[in-house]
Amino acid sequence: MLPIKQENYNVFMNELILSEIKNWQGVKFQYKGHSKTGCDCIGLVIGVILALKEWHPIVESYFNFYPGNYINGPKMIEALKEVCMEIGTIAEAQPGDLLIFRLGRGEANHAGVLSGNLPRSIIHADRSAKKVVENFLNPQLEEKICGVFRITRYVSQFHDKGNPSIKIS
Repeated sequence: MLPIKQENYNVFMNELILSEIKNWQGVKFQYKGHSKTGCDCIGLVIGVILALKEWHPIVESYFNFYPGNYINGPKMIEALKEVCMEIGTIAEAQPGDLLIFRLGRGEANHAGVLSGNLPRSIIHADRSAKKVVENFLNPQLEEKICGVFRITRYVSQFHDKGNPSIKIS
């Protein structure tokens, strides 16, 4: 993966992400899926970026980890730190930012996008609901946030007009 430099961040994608992810509500939960036929939590984020016809290093990270090493825990956090802008806290987050959660014991294992529809809500692929839903971000869930990231449009001399250097099927 190419190193990401601050000058390569030119446009925050929050509005684009929010607009597209709302179209994914109701998509069935499918482990390791990343399309509107089914997705899991991080697959939802990847699918949204792909639907926007954007190339982003987070997509390359995702496909480099699959299928052998599911992207979760420290791998997910480290990959996101390399390719997204890390936001300090949930208090600084804006609608469209990516939230990473540590649910239960262990490592980071869930992702959602902060929505602007409710006072504090997230859109995410909910395994128990078996689909992509929007839920209130209650204080108990907020305590489980272990990372907040802003996905930015990536512009690089190595990627002409955002076209990937890798093939994604």
